[in-house]
Amino acid sequence: MGQVTIYLEVSIEDKTSVAAETAHLSKSKPVASMMKGKKTTEWPESIVRLAGAWKDLSLAEEDRANLGQDVERAALQARQEAVANSTVVRGKP
Repeated sequence: MGQVTIYLEVSIEDKTSVAAETAHLSKSKPVASMMKGKKTTEWPESIVRLAGAWKDLSLAEEDRANLGQDVERAALQARQEAVANSTVVRGKP
């Protein structure tokens, strides 16, 4: 069983301690019971209403369609070297 450390306000801790002592339980039992009562298996209505509220994201292929053609690595490196060499030859930094 997992363990969790929680920090409670003094008044809440006092109430939890009293509830645990009255029921002859550890302090963790009332907290665990409260948390079990709060768990849910359905989305809140406010979240359900959001379905379809915004446009779907485009697919990666659609995003890439307008990017143009890729340049082959060897050709790109040759161009970069040519630019670097021409800069040195002209004496420009």
